[in-house]
Amino acid sequence: MGAVAAKVDSLLWTRYEITNRLSECDNIRRRKFWLIRIIGFIFIFQMTIMMMGLNLRRTVLYMTHWSAYMVFFTYLMFMMTFVFPSVGRVPFYWKLNHIIFELSFTFGIVVSLVFWIAIGPLTLSMTEEQRRLLLGNNIAIIDYIVNFEIHGVAYVFVFLDMYYNRIEFEWRHFAFTGTLGVMYYIVMCAYTLVSHDTIYPMVTFDNAFSVIFSILAFALGTTSFALGVHLSHGKKRRYDKEHCDSAGFLDTEATRLSIPLANN
Repeated sequence: MGAVAAKVDSLLWTRYEITNRLSECDNIRRRKFWLIRIIGFIFIFQMTIMMMGLNLRRTVLYMTHWSAYMVFFTYLMFMMTFVFPSVGRVPFYWKLNHIIFELSFTFGIVVSLVFWIAIGPLTLSMTEEQRRLLLGNNIAIIDYIVNFEIHGVAYVFVFLDMYYNRIEFEWRHFAFTGTLGVMYYIVMCAYTLVSHDTIYPMVTFDNAFSVIFSILAFALGTTSFALGVHLSHGKKRRYDKEHCDSAGFLDTEATRLSIPLANN
């Protein structure tokens, strides 16, 4: 079992070392960086509590809720790394936090763009009866508050963290993003075809638009992950260039958080 775990570890992470970048930041003081994360956690925690008060159907069927829970676990584990800083070997939950952050960033772009460009305007044009069919029979102000929070404010914290942090996106981790996307597509397709109801009004799986929408959603997810790779690696190149000495080596202070991933 240990050999299998080591093999999986080597496939997902750099073979010899990993820079412990979950707690590192650029262009901002460390205290301010962690203050933003703590404020983000408090906000996302209350958002999650409010979201849990909504009906179970939405939690299971809407990608928005899947993505919102990913954001919650991202910030929960950020707090764990703050309270229990790593000493020596990188703990498993740091690696899990890294991957879930990649998922939160990627699906955050997809959810935000699809909602504000397509679903949001469509909801505003609906009649009260149509809106109740989509949102449920008991529409309250909390529905609108939570919708605004989980489609907008929560991802502001994720994107802001992405701007300052030094988490590197890796293409090898795209397998998790793709798998989650396929899992959600299966849930959406099965529910729509079995119940003869729709999760999203425009996706009925009985017309060409549904196929086009699905292809565009997968393309947007792939592009969003590629953006994460581009941005994070660009930040790393700039950081390395700024902290290299005249011989081209990173100085001791810049590399002091690099720690072994596996025994060679």
